[in-house]
Amino acid sequence: MVNITDKAMCCGCNACGDVCAHDAITFRTDIEGFWYPEVDKDKCTDCGLCERVCPILHVEELKRNDYNPPVCYGAYHKNLEIRFDSTSGGAFSAMAESVYKQGGYVGGAVYDANFFAHQFISDNKEDLKRLRSSKYLQSDARGFYTEVKKAVKTGKPVLVCGTPCQMAALRRYLNKDYENLIIVDFICKSIASPKAHRKYFDYLEEINASQVVSFKAKNKELGWRSLTKKSTFANGKSYYGVRGKDLYSRAYHSGMIDRPSCYSCQFKDYPRIADVTLADFWGVEKVAKELDNDTGTSAILINSEKGKKIFEQVSKRLQKKEVKLENIQPFNLALVKAAVCPDYDRKQFFRDLESMRFDQLGDKYFPVSTRKYDRVRTLASCVRTFIGMTQLRPKAVWQFLHLNFFHPAIKTDWKKGKLLFPTPYCVFEIDKTAKVIVEGRILLGNKRFRKSKLESRFLFGKNSKVEFQGDFRFGYGCDVEVFDNAELVCGASSGGNIGLTLICGDKIHIGNHTFYGRDVSIRDTNGGHIIAQQGFKDTNPVIIGDFCWLCSECKIMPGVKVGDGTVVGSNSVVIAPLPAHVLVTGSPVRIIDTDIVWKH
Repeated sequence: MVNITDKAMCCGCNACGDVCAHDAITFRTDIEGFWYPEVDKDKCTDCGLCERVCPILHVEELKRNDYNPPVCYGAYHKNLEIRFDSTSGGAFSAMAESVYKQGGYVGGAVYDANFFAHQFISDNKEDLKRLRSSKYLQSDARGFYTEVKKAVKTGKPVLVCGTPCQMAALRRYLNKDYENLIIVDFICKSIASPKAHRKYFDYLEEINASQVVSFKAKNKELGWRSLTKKSTFANGKSYYGVRGKDLYSRAYHSGMIDRPSCYSCQFKDYPRIADVTLADFWGVEKVAKELDNDTGTSAILINSEKGKKIFEQVSKRLQKKEVKLENIQPFNLALVKAAVCPDYDRKQFFRDLESMRFDQLGDKYFPVSTRKYDRVRTLASCVRTFIGMTQLRPKAVWQFLHLNFFHPAIKTDWKKGKLLFPTPYCVFEIDKTAKVIVEGRILLGNKRFRKSKLESRFLFGKNSKVEFQGDFRFGYGCDVEVFDNAELVCGASSGGNIGLTLICGDKIHIGNHTFYGRDVSIRDTNGGHIIAQQGFKDTNPVIIGDFCWLCSECKIMPGVKVGDGTVVGSNSVVIAPLPAHVLVTGSPVRIIDTDIVWKH
């Protein structure tokens, strides 16, 4: 009979509940959001099955496999769309596709409507999109082991993926090796509290006044290495939580929301229990640059003959290279080391989780780093940018000092690196009544060719407002004119190439992470020229959403609103509003693809 007196001795795999023939075991969730088995002694016959399937009690028996050390590969799926939608390089999808094609079953973790995770198995290839990608919280496996056994007994191929402890539990539950079953695990840092995960969503929904309708734990629009969490809301807006800034990322990497058993995890090291182990191939650029373009690369550890067989079956779907284990392990220490328990009052933390909003919890327990080292690094980076942009030429140095410290219209913060950085060939006309707000590092006339004398011009008129909400880059040869009483807002981490023409007579808003190619023109005014036409407006605001890409020589005309994530093709002319996540081209533009995503 299971009797959990030490929570570190229960990984929450749920196998004991599935194996109990008398329904004597239920699972109770504690204040931390983790479940533990409870035995109804009136139903229990003390048969010992629950103890037999417990992976923690039998870990040494389970750690046997064909290859020790494993045979290792770096790889990615040749289908870019699948690679882009996967956590790493799409290796799991390649194996799942093969099994589905043979009429088999694939199992793994999926989200429910409330973004709790549970283990799921099916023979429907349409389910692969749900199964794909890591979930970053503990998944509920109740009933999963029973369903896997049913699938295996059909004789059809079965591929299942889960945490190392879940897959160890599956081996104990089945109590024999089935030739048609391939077991896949992954390099697991830890399993996080489902309750904390849900509290994070509650916070996002509150501040956005809309329900989360889709979530991607490792969205790649900002690149694989950014570890971006993308939440899309019912109101059409999206939130991109970047590594180091996103609240849930900080909570997860702090170790505070880990299951207690993770701090003494026994499923590390070698030999592995699964047939195949998957992971992000961090450090791939040092070993196989040809496999890296920041859209994800899988590290694949082949642990058994069955693992080797499935890998050979799918190898045509993969771009791959054999590597050594020592190429993978230094950047994936969770292969061999358990999670580290932070020094904190765990009971108080989870009491606060009950009562605090998630951002308040973050401020108290896992704040954004403000270490002196980070401030020094910011200052050093600003000095490098200053030297690179001004080339230490007297005119540019004087303009840098004047713009950032002496001009009455401009508000900067040098301590936080929020500064304007001009090149030697910038021309400024900034009225003293203008209001310029700088919340990032702004490169003015950024050059690729240091010897180029191509002029960049900036005009901010009387009572105009210019707001830079984060880092922004103007390429050299630009012409940026914000007329009297007009408003220009530039989102964070945006900007682009040579020759931008930006004419603002009323209002232009450019979103976050939006980029433009060469010689792009954006204007909200016709310059006072009037057409005798019903409804004609001389000026009309332009709103460009987040994560847009305006390709070379396209033109955005007055009154246009461009939805988030939209790509405007080269030489296109946009004269009417565009929806989100479309690819358009032509003069005037037409939609040629929908529901697109792209990587910066």
